[in-house]
Amino acid sequence: PRTLTSNYTTYSSTTGRLYPTGNVVFTDVTRGSTLRGPELEYFRAMEGRPQPQVIAGQRPHLTVVPSGNAQNREPLQIDGDRITSVGENFFSATGNVVIRRSDLDASAAEATHDGAAQTLNLRGNARISGERFDLSGETVDATLPGNRLERVVARRDAELASEKLRVDGPEIQLFFANDLLQRLVTRRTPGGLTGAGAPSGAARTAEERPLVAATGLLLEADSVEAVLPGQVLERVVAVGKAHGETVDTTGRAPAATGPRARLAKQPRPAEPGITRDRDWVLGDTITGFFERRDSAAIAAART
Repeated sequence: PRTLTSNYTTYSSTTGRLYPTGNVVFTDVTRGSTLRGPELEYFRAMEGRPQPQVIAGQRPHLTVVPSGNAQNREPLQIDGDRITSVGENFFSATGNVVIRRSDLDASAAEATHDGAAQTLNLRGNARISGERFDLSGETVDATLPGNRLERVVARRDAELASEKLRVDGPEIQLFFANDLLQRLVTRRTPGGLTGAGAPSGAARTAEERPLVAATGLLLEADSVEAVLPGQVLERVVAVGKAHGETVDTTGRAPAATGPRARLAKQPRPAEPGITRDRDWVLGDTITGFFERRDSAAIAAART
């Protein structure tokens, strides 16, 4: 069942269209999801339209409450210039879309959420942030079984920033367990795209490769995997014409000084060796290992 309140409402029985305006509040009583805004169009289910549809303009606000069997019962809060829902499980939003929950923030030019498939898809200058990571790309796709993050993929100009890790690549995949980042994979897009086959405004070549900046280490390779059990960096493995440098990569640098910009400032070595200002290594595979530091114990030892 659904309830509707508004200042004024018209209804056409021929088309099955309900048009409320002024302080509109449309509620799914069973689940608790609510759409609020200055106006909306509701089209009831009928022949040729198997599911009811709702279209709301003038920047409405949608609260999506997850299904009763979801592990995380916290709702998503969505704002957009226009929001459309079909049935009980699918909505799309366009125009400066902002999605919030206590454990994540997301934004994009447009977004779709499929409750049945448990997916969230962001398109156009997309970004999704958690407590300790910030991931962006032209597109970002997330799976949310039980309304909890499980896998997130950013594509085209993808960037990840976190406390100990910064990544720049054509595609970045994040894997979560118990709401914590456990693993990261980034790789060169096979074959690349150029000319007419390239996405609009973003020509791609096979030479663009992932770059990863971890504490004190900068890596470039055809593919890179970072292992972070419990969201603590343990190791980074770079495979395929890997190039590593020891540089100052600490801190959460802005995009303008990210891994790609840092590497571009340095002359490329032709052979393995050591320079005056940094150590570097070339190889098919490079593995970097990291360990936790007890900053309190280190400070005490220095006194």
